[in-house]
Amino acid sequence: MRHTLGNITFEVEDELTDCSNYIHESSDGSAEITFGFDPVHAGSADAAAVLARAHEHFQGSMGPHLIYSKEATFTRGNGSSVPGVEGEYPEGLLGDRFRYALMALTPPHKKVTILYLATSRPDALRLFRQVLAHTFLLGEPTSESRPVPTDWARRQANCLLFATPRNWTAPQYLVFRTTGIDLEVLLTEPFVPEGTIDLLPYLKPDGHEVVTKLKTRPVVAAGVSGWTGDWSIAGGARAPGDETRVRKLSVRFTNGTTFSAYARCENISLSRLDHVWDTLTQTMRPAIETDG
Repeated sequence: MRHTLGNITFEVEDELTDCSNYIHESSDGSAEITFGFDPVHAGSADAAAVLARAHEHFQGSMGPHLIYSKEATFTRGNGSSVPGVEGEYPEGLLGDRFRYALMALTPPHKKVTILYLATSRPDALRLFRQVLAHTFLLGEPTSESRPVPTDWARRQANCLLFATPRNWTAPQYLVFRTTGIDLEVLLTEPFVPEGTIDLLPYLKPDGHEVVTKLKTRPVVAAGVSGWTGDWSIAGGARAPGDETRVRKLSVRFTNGTTFSAYARCENISLSRLDHVWDTLTQTMRPAIETDG
């Protein structure tokens, strides 16, 4: 599946679960929208049940302080009506009030929740409804052709395409996992010289690991340059013969973007990691600007 992070797109193998937090926040901090994704492991998912569980969890986080909640209906970009809930809650010692809206979607093989939070004000949910009016599933026919408002930008969160005001913040890293493999891609690191890596997050606390740099090699392709490298971590609390592999990518695109990736796996999963890594590195490229 193809994903977008900032102005870079890339593909990730379908066997990896998207564990990212897709949070977009207004420039003044008065509103945010969060897209959450969970896989459906068996059978079909019911949107009403997904919504009920998500709302129960949200209500639990508010404790007895929820001011009110009620059913609501929202309209998505393809014109379909989507059931949801909306309400209000207090926060902080001064009793500031916040509005919220919550809805659920169940595209194939996924459960999606969309949570909107904003300071309480007249017509507080108007912007949320605007975002939803430009929210499509990947592949829906009008998703790319429908114009977005001036000063808005198209975004992607997993299987959803949508739009938010251009000055809203967007995620700077994405995380994917499957049994035996972790993959993280990020825009937050500067480009570093070949072979530079901080391995502390991957080491056990006893400090007796043996770290071996296996190889590094340059990445040279149209519009991008940089490097990729492999490290082995053995010993410490690991059983004899157990080994963790860590892989890093650090590249710069000609559009000025620095793009990094990390992967971790146990030695037994190395051949699968090779496939995941090749898919990522061979498909990464600048996104085509289609904003309004």
